[in-house]
Amino acid sequence: MAPSRILVVVTTFNRRQLIELTSRYLRRIAFDSSRFAFVVSDDCSTEYGLAFLKSAYSWLPGVTFMKTSRNSGPIVHTWKLLKWFASSEFDKILLLDSDLIVHERSIQCIDDLEGELIGSLYNSCFHRVAMAHERYCTKVDIGWAGALIHKSIIEELLSRHGSRPFDDWALSDLARRRGLTIKVATPSMIEHIGIFGFNNATPDHFDHSFDFPTEYIDQPTRDFFAKTHGVDLLRCLGTVPDQDSDLPRLALRPAMLRPS
Repeated sequence: MAPSRILVVVTTFNRRQLIELTSRYLRRIAFDSSRFAFVVSDDCSTEYGLAFLKSAYSWLPGVTFMKTSRNSGPIVHTWKLLKWFASSEFDKILLLDSDLIVHERSIQCIDDLEGELIGSLYNSCFHRVAMAHERYCTKVDIGWAGALIHKSIIEELLSRHGSRPFDDWALSDLARRRGLTIKVATPSMIEHIGIFGFNNATPDHFDHSFDFPTEYIDQPTRDFFAKTHGVDLLRCLGTVPDQDSDLPRLALRPAMLRPS
């Protein structure tokens, strides 16, 4: 059986410097143009136009660039892209964002998740691990970032919600209702480095991975984080939300989830 054809969606909104950093990590990955195609969709950024995005991402295979006429916000923006994917020829969608570092070993992880309806390349510390295994863990919920989803699941979500936009919790709710296993890569093949919005209020409390190989993060990325937020990125990656509290705590990562 031929492997799934995958549409990779990169959503953007401003954050010019982050795009300059994170797009370089994507450049390290040898995407097979017969299997992968990309959509870079900008939600009406004010910091740049499509010319800048093309300079950052034009080398991606089969890339299409989109820019909305007005800002719709992350939920509606993602929902519209899911609808676009549902009418495409692709078998799965991989949802990325412009503030994510994607590891070059992500292709192997995608192959490992070939048989799954719902998976993720991102082992986020904001989503509890249900069970840990050697090369993956299972979770009862995940976010859109790094999610690798079969078209049948997206079609079911669109049918269930009709014309109402839905967020990533709808995906996790569907998985629970159907008893689907959500497999997540360990170590994580994605690291989140953006600190914006409700979930990322301070540098010591933001959505990052349990176990991304930190040696993969280059010095310019660390320098940008230090200049922007006044703290060392690698120190922040050592924080884990306390499962019994809304406050973060400094803690060792679980040994079973550390990269080999």
